[in-house]
Amino acid sequence: MYSTTRPSDRLAALGVCYYPEHWPQEQWRELAEQMGKLGIDLVRIGEFAWSRIEPSPGSFQWDWLDRAIETLHSADLSVIMCTPTACPPRWLTQQIPEILPTSIDGQQRTFGSRRHYRFSCERYRAEASRISFKVIDRYRGHPAVVGWQLDNEYGCHSTTRSYSPEDLVQFQNWLAAKYGSCDALNQQWGTVFWSQEYTAFQDVELPNQTVTEANPAHWLDFYRFASDQEREFTRQQPVILRTGEESDSGDRNHKSIEAEPTQERLRPWITHNFMGNFTEFDHFAVGEDLDLATWDSYPLGFLDQSWFPNDEKLRYRRIGHPDWAAFHHDLYRAVGGVRFGVMEQQPGPVNWAESNALPLAGAPSFWAMEAVAHGAELVSFFRFQQYPRAQEQMHAALRLPNGQPAPAWDQAKRFRQALDQLPEEQVKQAPVALLFDYPSCWTSEIQAHAPSCWHLEWAFHFYSAVLQLGLDIDIVSATSALVGY
Repeated sequence: MYSTTRPSDRLAALGVCYYPEHWPQEQWRELAEQMGKLGIDLVRIGEFAWSRIEPSPGSFQWDWLDRAIETLHSADLSVIMCTPTACPPRWLTQQIPEILPTSIDGQQRTFGSRRHYRFSCERYRAEASRISFKVIDRYRGHPAVVGWQLDNEYGCHSTTRSYSPEDLVQFQNWLAAKYGSCDALNQQWGTVFWSQEYTAFQDVELPNQTVTEANPAHWLDFYRFASDQEREFTRQQPVILRTGEESDSGDRNHKSIEAEPTQERLRPWITHNFMGNFTEFDHFAVGEDLDLATWDSYPLGFLDQSWFPNDEKLRYRRIGHPDWAAFHHDLYRAVGGVRFGVMEQQPGPVNWAESNALPLAGAPSFWAMEAVAHGAELVSFFRFQQYPRAQEQMHAALRLPNGQPAPAWDQAKRFRQALDQLPEEQVKQAPVALLFDYPSCWTSEIQAHAPSCWHLEWAFHFYSAVLQLGLDIDIVSATSALVGY
């Protein structure tokens, strides 16, 4: 039985990301049995499955997903169920084209990949609540479902900030609510400079198409607005999850997926999988609506995309910078209010970096144990079996496309064995606190004082320096209590 205070009764749980819709149903039982043999506890499913759940407007196909969950449950595997809002289906973007985000250069982005929606789009918020309610209402009582992931990787692919006409109207309304009067806005922004003064909030435009740099306060408020839109979008789904055990929806759970009346059910926990090297929204604010924070750890992929000089990238090319994952573990432990985990652990080469290195032998299990050492309650490898088609066909997994074990298979097994031997431990407060602040990241992006003078990068340098002094360190927010540091 899973408790309300941690996802597993072990020190940490071993998880995996799995996409049953990618494989023939006759293979599902064998796949689930292999997961059980590996010692997997948790299986994440469903985050990209909207088009299979609702292939046409209002027509829901539950049979395949019911069977997938039952197959996992029969193999004694627990499920992290996802709301599928990260990938609205084609029929929805055709029906409501204003869902699609607009890039900083004013071009509407198109269907054909993922994360093709705007957080401030009111019609999409309604659709996201509708599909989330359907999924939650159907599986909330299932005994296999112990956790919920909201959406997937908020803001990935530069989608936190959109520049459409509706975004402009929403931004103007946000400014009116914040300042109350244009006089107050003019005073705070210093618009007397360059004759930028406004007489109505409807006169304020988006900051992306000015002749030269826009007022930095204009940019900062737009970044704050975009972050707030993301948080408001996030808040919808936990409200659905935390309302009664049943709803008045016509799509009632059928008998095979209801919790047994005599079984004591504890509320499943709620999370979202954040990313590394990503600061476009305030993660601390979003974390307030979660039970624990999880993040997607790709030490080699993000090393390739990071600020490190080429000699360091070469030195750590196959193992990752020694402090990079540690920094993010501690950051997301703070975002989750002490509770955190890794939802996607890199198992081998990725497909999305400029140069995709093969990890050193033993690296995946090392990365997983490092997460546990920082207090992670679960480590989930991405993913169970490599899919030989589409955008991520070159992304490694625990199993090859033909079902044979990939190099990371033994690494996951080694991690499982190590978990079983660990004593129960508690996360303790470190002697040093490092203040990390997302608005400071935005200001350093808007008007940097020097090349590479980015708040995230400099916070990392301070973090690394403290570790080199042999001290433990916690990351805290601007609202954290500092007693004991």
